[in-house]
Amino acid sequence: MRNCKLVNTTLAFEYSSVDAEISSRVDSVLNPSSGTITAESIGELIMEKDKIDPDKTKIICRC
Repeated sequence: MRNCKLVNTTLAFEYSSVDAEISSRVDSVLNPSSGTITAESIGELIMEKDKIDPDKTKIICRC
């Protein structure tokens, strides 16, 4: 995903391998499996260590 907006999006990217550049705020992100997520901001980031390996995902906020 490149230069996308996620409007009113909650619990995004659950169990996904992702390479996303979001040009808006993401309300919440839940358990991405791997990859990179770049966004203006993320309201809530939920990474449950018993379900995924947080070290496999890079989170970048431009806030």
